[in-house]
Amino acid sequence: MLALSVIVTSCNSDDNFTYDLPEQADVTQVTMSAVQSSSSQCTAELTVTSTDASSIYYWILPSNAEAPNSVEVFDNGDELNFDSATSMTVTTGDLASGTGYTVYAVSVNKDGLRSEQVFTASYTQPTYQIMVDSTYTSTVTALGSQTPSHTATLTPVPGTTNQYSIDSAWGPNFVATLTGNPTYQGQFLYAGTLTINSDFSVTIVGVPTSTWATGGTGTYDPCTNLISYTLTQTLFTGNAFTTSVVLTPDNL
Repeated sequence: MLALSVIVTSCNSDDNFTYDLPEQADVTQVTMSAVQSSSSQCTAELTVTSTDASSIYYWILPSNAEAPNSVEVFDNGDELNFDSATSMTVTTGDLASGTGYTVYAVSVNKDGLRSEQVFTASYTQPTYQIMVDSTYTSTVTALGSQTPSHTATLTPVPGTTNQYSIDSAWGPNFVATLTGNPTYQGQFLYAGTLTINSDFSVTIVGVPTSTWATGGTGTYDPCTNLISYTLTQTLFTGNAFTTSVVLTPDNL
């Protein structure tokens, strides 16, 4: 029994190896910067620079979130592949208005060595602005089908903020199409005032002379600049249907 004990102890002693951990200098280094995208005010253009051929994994989180470790960034991040030491620019997903973010990244070099260090960059998404075009192409839906598209014109109301006169909220041929009566073309325009509120909600009020144009509500999307709203009406007596409209800017 004593001899067996000595042999076992000796084997355990031989298993105590020493491993040399790679220095951080051995892994690919990463630098990053971000600016608001020119294509959408809700996105950012992230530039990632690698010092070697590598795979870079990056993860964007609000600045108040808990900082992830190297493994978490590797598991959750989006991957960029570099053939050499160079820079690459990618567009992020939609980001919240006026919110601070931290970009986390880890690298895996050509030898498969992942960085234990997590590289970081800070970025704050600017506060979204309401941007309104002068003309829009409409998509109009009523009674389960689309009606003719039209060009809607929005004209700023003097002395107001984000309030616009709209020449026709549902199009000049809307009533003629629904009634099948061409004599109504260009009539019952649903002219009114369209307001985009600070929370990006939209309200529409018909002109006072069109008492049947009972108004509508909707939203403004700062990421796409689309204006969407639903109109109510009492013009079609005995039929209280609503009309859905999406306005796509022609020039923004």
